[in-house]
Amino acid sequence: MEKVLLIEETQIKEFLEKKIDAAIFKALERFKNVLTKDDLLTRKQAAEMLNVSLATLDDWTSSGILKSYKIGRSIRYKQYELLAALKPQN
Repeated sequence: MEKVLLIEETQIKEFLEKKIDAAIFKALERFKNVLTKDDLLTRKQAAEMLNVSLATLDDWTSSGILKSYKIGRSIRYKQYELLAALKPQN
């Protein structure tokens, strides 16, 4: 014998909204540290993170693709800015 369950449209919407909100919150929590960290990376660390040579990193910095910060005689890059500079290709 089959049972028929009657659910109102508003109940389905509320259920789905709660599930979607929970999933989005969970994903944001997972990536929050990566996207909001103000960690400063050395040139070497930045190049390794982007999987490019130091020369390429310097070229991208000179051309304005990446932004660097000078602290004393050291050059640093903000981790989240490097991630933000990555753009998908069409």
